[in-house]
Amino acid sequence: MDTKPLTWTYMVEMMVELLGRYSKMYSQAVKLREMLILGPDQVVPSTRKPKQQQTRLSPGGLKSFAIAYRSGIAIRDLALEFKIHRATVFELVERLGLPRRIPILTSEEVGEATRLYQSGKSLLKVGDHFGVAADTVALALMKAGVVIRKRRGAPGP
Repeated sequence: MDTKPLTWTYMVEMMVELLGRYSKMYSQAVKLREMLILGPDQVVPSTRKPKQQQTRLSPGGLKSFAIAYRSGIAIRDLALEFKIHRATVFELVERLGLPRRIPILTSEEVGEATRLYQSGKSLLKVGDHFGVAADTVALALMKAGVVIRKRRGAPGP
């Protein structure tokens, strides 16, 4: 039987072979082989993205969050202020048992929205006027019996 001399390269190759046969981490073993053969001066740094920063609000932070939410600060602004995702804002609202803020128009606003919409303004423009989404305006107008126009460029019947 022919034996090879125990050189550094040979030992690295054997280690990679062993890991490849008995492990699910073969790709990591190949990377290790490259690192060992190249040496520390020539190793290419990893292009891995940094981990996403996680923000956990303290009990005091949760109290401040609840106060800010109840004061009517926009969801987007709450997310920025507390350095959390908008979806996390909604999760916290539910977890803290805070009432969901559903944008609605008062009866006076529905009357004015009807007048604006029937004068030719778009749902988006009317919504901007009242600080709500176009869908909120459309829902309020439909409940009031107003027929909603087709969007420009919408396919015909």
